[in-house]
Amino acid sequence: MSVEHPGADLDPHGDVTVDRVALADELAGGGASVAASADVAELALRIGDDALVLSQRLGDWITRAPELEEDVALGNIALDLLGHARSLLHYAGTIDGRSEDDLAYFRDEPDFRNAWLFEQPNGDFAHTIARQLFASTYLVELHRGLESSTDATIAAIAAKASKEVDYHRDHAIQWTLRLAGAPRSRGAA
Repeated sequence: MSVEHPGADLDPHGDVTVDRVALADELAGGGASVAASADVAELALRIGDDALVLSQRLGDWITRAPELEEDVALGNIALDLLGHARSLLHYAGTIDGRSEDDLAYFRDEPDFRNAWLFEQPNGDFAHTIARQLFASTYLVELHRGLESSTDATIAAIAAKASKEVDYHRDHAIQWTLRLAGAPRSRGAA
């Protein structure tokens, strides 16, 4: 099911908007129509805020990273995290009818529930990589644990996010070693 948008028939690429149905289908195979419990909504909000804030911080490095390839890598990590935030904030909003946009854009600063680590200023590139190493290591363990959640939507979001944050951690480890002057790993996977 897609939503018709004015002028969509004029665009040679077709309708490329993201609609709520597509996001709902991504969440737990259509189980997103079930509202989160109060405790689960609070958990989803906290983890979603972590991902949203860190995504914004990493996005600040686009065009400023020490290498062009790193601009792209940090941008991709930021987009992964933004996807996690969208899914989690969407699910958190099911308890009271707020949209992911309501939760991302229309709350006052004290209403955000992210951990302090995620909102730290970027500082220099080494500082950002150190934060990313801690954050991604935490997120790997968090999402792995949540994959066995009794809440099917949280488990599905965590299963998808787990694979991505594992890459984020590897990226941060490689940069930590590089910045520390250690030889880069060239071994087989």
